[in-house]
Amino acid sequence: MFTRVHVDNYKALVNFDLVLPRRCLFLGANGSGKTSVFEVIELLRSLLQGAALMQDEVPRVSAQTRTRWQSRAQQEFEVEAKVRGHLYRYRLCIGHRADLSDCRIDAESLHCDGDQVLFTSDAGKAQLYRDNRSKGPEVLVDWNRSSLPMLAGRRDNQLLSAFVEWLSRDVVLGRIQPDPRLMQSVSERPSPHLATNLSDFASFWRHIHEEDTEAAARLREYLSGSLPGFRGLEFRKISDKASRLTARFADASYGFEELSDGQRVLIVLYGLLVATRGRSMSLFLDEPDNFVSHREIQPFFNAIEDCDSLQVILISHHPTLTNLLATECGVLFRRAANAPVRVEPFSAPRESSQPVADLIAQGFFDEPV
Repeated sequence: MFTRVHVDNYKALVNFDLVLPRRCLFLGANGSGKTSVFEVIELLRSLLQGAALMQDEVPRVSAQTRTRWQSRAQQEFEVEAKVRGHLYRYRLCIGHRADLSDCRIDAESLHCDGDQVLFTSDAGKAQLYRDNRSKGPEVLVDWNRSSLPMLAGRRDNQLLSAFVEWLSRDVVLGRIQPDPRLMQSVSERPSPHLATNLSDFASFWRHIHEEDTEAAARLREYLSGSLPGFRGLEFRKISDKASRLTARFADASYGFEELSDGQRVLIVLYGLLVATRGRSMSLFLDEPDNFVSHREIQPFFNAIEDCDSLQVILISHHPTLTNLLATECGVLFRRAANAPVRVEPFSAPRESSQPVADLIAQGFFDEPV
């Protein structure tokens, strides 16, 4: 699980540092930097999957992601995480050309349990270190990609491999924001991957359904109280490769696209819990409560509490979730105009008897104008 994230010169995140517990609710006004933190995790995850910094159509990093009121060309990112009993620290520095036309990885490093160096790269010189702390081979550097993915899998670098595998596979995206209007019901093939908006949930669930014979029963159990009459999900073959995701209820069966927006969101949220059950994973949910009623969303987060191995970082403006989680695990994001983000543990005023969500709606925690 992630334990800390540090970001400098990325949008409004300037010398930004945040400790992440197993459960965390990001609170704050729109534009206060909450989603930017999720974007950073998503960026690091994609790089350790082997993706490039710059792409012709959709650049993952551009000069526009730098802090507007600063002139520094370099952006810095650092995360700490507990993985398989070890504490890792990964650092990445991205530099931009003077004309802002291109960027590259200036420096990259991975440390384990404090002082053990696993990999360093700086100014084009890269060095790999073995698990026994001895110096390994020098490594060729591609300015546009992280060097770590190509090093994973070596027998004498299992510590490095464990971190790369965790961040590239066991973090369920850097940001999940379900949009039921984009969710497809037809799957051409099973897939272990998910889009941020979960438009490809059908292919993801097809993969889970084939890998785990108990998945369907667990999903039915989860949803029995939230979707009356729900009996499960099944696939109906429509061609040699394609299958259609169908929801079966007590009275009839419906194509996934025939369900209401709220029903689809509930199914995919609980589907994520089924897919991550018993695994040490991190889940980043960006306003998952859209399209879902107050009564329906609370049981979902009660179910999360039973997933001891799952880390959940959440962004929400939902009053039910705010009242439920803010005092226990809330982090308040504050930001004045053209100023960096500041964060602090959420604390409700002792003298007030009003629900936390009401205080937020009244602007009690807003930055002064």
